[in-house]
Amino acid sequence: MEITGQLLEFSLLNIFHFIEQFHQTGLLSLELEPSDDSQLGKSCYLWFQAGGIVAIVEQLDNQHLLSMIDKRGWIAPELLNILSEPNGIEHPLGVELKTNGQLNAEQLQVLFHAQVIQPVCALFKLSRGHFSFNSQATLPKIEMTGLSLPVAEATLLGLRVLRDWKPFTAKLPTPSDVLNKNVVAKPRFQLDAQERQVWELVNGKTSIEAIAKQLQQPLESIQQIAFRMKVVGLLGSVSTSLMSGETPEEIVTEIGVGANGAAGANPSLVKNLVNLLNTKIV
Repeated sequence: MEITGQLLEFSLLNIFHFIEQFHQTGLLSLELEPSDDSQLGKSCYLWFQAGGIVAIVEQLDNQHLLSMIDKRGWIAPELLNILSEPNGIEHPLGVELKTNGQLNAEQLQVLFHAQVIQPVCALFKLSRGHFSFNSQATLPKIEMTGLSLPVAEATLLGLRVLRDWKPFTAKLPTPSDVLNKNVVAKPRFQLDAQERQVWELVNGKTSIEAIAKQLQQPLESIQQIAFRMKVVGLLGSVSTSLMSGETPEEIVTEIGVGANGAAGANPSLVKNLVNLLNTKIV
């Protein structure tokens, strides 16, 4: 099953939301337009497992993680050559190396930060390009550290560093909006200082404008913070709507389902996508 479309029509935020909500495993391919101001190359490939990001690469050559390890001089080149052979490993590369005592947990964290966390923050700058998501793609163990970044956490990281908020302006909570906490316990994500302040003041009674005044922060800044906490499920929903005049089924047709149209598409995945579009974020 492959879903294809344009980022202008179906934003990366919505794609991530779909993958997280339905715990998808597979390959998200992004073909970027040259005009995009991005730190990434012309292509970017994201591997997901059960709704978490396990690897990000710019080429599908099974060499990215090996190259990162080689540049750091952590493993003998001879061993890396053996590991790169077809069927050379049974588990994610990072797990194999840690189990054999060749890399430690801290080194795997360093690799994962450079391979996944840093590039994912640049992804939300993307506004133009083509995407495809293949839920049948086989995960490349040779590109995996064994670590995983939850998509919701990746979304929070990406929106924190976003500078151009124009694509989301219409979806920001209004000054008079009153939000609720969706979880009673401590948030499962590590919040930054401003997010923690907003979190403490959200009580189902206080408006966004009142929170901004209380914190002595620009209203727009608090709206953006509330928005990103909303899209990762920490705060109550802000009113959203589908594209004007379109049904969820029509949008599924527009973004393209299946390599050859709808024929042969996974009915369950299509149904999940249609249901998600009923709560399309942007």
